[in-house]
Amino acid sequence: MGYDPRYLSCQCKGFFRRTGHAFKWSLVTKNESGRTRFDFPEIAGAYGSGMLSTYWYPDRYRPLADGVRSGNQQMIFVVAINVVKEFGPEIKRTFRFGH
Repeated sequence: MGYDPRYLSCQCKGFFRRTGHAFKWSLVTKNESGRTRFDFPEIAGAYGSGMLSTYWYPDRYRPLADGVRSGNQQMIFVVAINVVKEFGPEIKRTFRFGH
């Protein structure tokens, strides 16, 4: 689809703005022309893989309900990783990791 899979850090200031940016970029991305687009492949992959992976489970598992739950967990993980990517350089400088 020509989407850029990289996380783009915010050039803004403030904890809440940067956290909001990390959340926003969990749902959107840039395309080849640099325009912001809904990140359909990321969302579809998270929810689709969650649903698909429950099809061979025993009957007590429901692919739709349990798949959506799994997709939600994956998206929370994506948001958490983006927050770490956003604040990682400051955390690294504060604790002087890598020196």
